[in-house]
This record gives sequence, structure tokens and C-alpha cells, in this order.
Amino acid sequence: MRFGEILTAPELLGYVAAESGALVIRSVSASIDMPAGRAFTTLEVRTVSGRVTLGAFTADEFRTHTVSGDVEADAAAKSADLSSTSGRI
Repeated sequence: MRFGEILTAPELLGYVAAESGALVIRSVSASIDMPAGRAFTTLEVRTVSGRVTLGAFTADEFRTHTVSGDVEADAAAKSADLSSTSGRI
């Protein structure tokens, strides 16, 4: 996957080896781990359910939206937009 592209899949399982740039992840059900130490211009994660664990990162923009999934992140961002219906952020 090249940076700036949108990663869309009904189900994502595994490890996201993103280095830097812009990354958008859209998934209905996700179980994702991303390693620490990354820098992004934009990082956006959208899920309906599942668990997303993001290692420590920096971003100009960080957006995460989940319906019932859990998102865990150690982040420093210039702007952040976080929302959940019943999941845990």
C-alpha cells in the first residue's frame, strides 16, 4: 500500500506496517496492531467493530470513528476528532 491511499476492507486482521505520510483505514470489523514510532500527516481509522491498537505516533490530523469497536492509541496530534457510539477510545 502506498501512502495517501485508502485501505478499505470488510474485515481486517493483523499488522499494519505503516511508516509515515497519510493513511486512512476503513473496515467493518478490524483487529489491527500498528507499531510505535510513526509520524503521519493524517491518520484516520473508521470501524464498526473490532479492536485497533496503535503504537505511539505523532500526526498533524488524527481521526477515529467507531460504532462498537475499541481504539487504543498513544498519540500526539495537532488536531483530533474522536467519536464512538458504544466502543471504548
